[in-house]
Amino acid sequence: MTALKINPAKLPYRGEPTKDRRPKSAEIPDGVKIVKVGNNSLETEHDAWRKKHIKHVERSNRNRGDRWTPEQEETALRLYWQGIDYLDIAKEVNRTEEAVRNHVNALRRRQGLRPRPQPRDVQNYNNAWQINEDEILIKMWNDGASAKEISGKLPGRSVGAIYARSEYLRENMNVRLEKRKRRP
Repeated sequence: MTALKINPAKLPYRGEPTKDRRPKSAEIPDGVKIVKVGNNSLETEHDAWRKKHIKHVERSNRNRGDRWTPEQEETALRLYWQGIDYLDIAKEVNRTEEAVRNHVNALRRRQGLRPRPQPRDVQNYNNAWQINEDEILIKMWNDGASAKEISGKLPGRSVGAIYARSEYLRENMNVRLEKRKRRP
């Protein structure tokens, strides 16, 4: 929508102006909403929005002293591709972990790059349980080891996953495992 400015001096003469110099309704073109009448000028709705928007942008840019510098971006990306944890990258570039994660992923997507490969111990986290993992769990469980000790032997498996898998093995695979309560 283009802004339509009206010069009151060029409007047709309709007699003496009122005290506040407001134009009569016949002087305003159709489809123009007048928001403010000032010293010999009219302000349309679009003009009022534009002024407000410009002030907002100036105010928000004033508080942007914490923008990422090219050096910070380069350091963050270099460390990201080396497989460094987000927390360590955040300490290096003096940002929060969340800010680093968001900014690095935005830069990566902007460049059209895929996410970095996950470390091996994390890759197994979302995978199905392997037979050798089940054997370790059953042996250690029957020997009286705690779920925390078992999860220490199985990388990528949490204590909750150990309890869930033991329950699954007991109920669905008919494996003889004693039932335990979770320790606090």
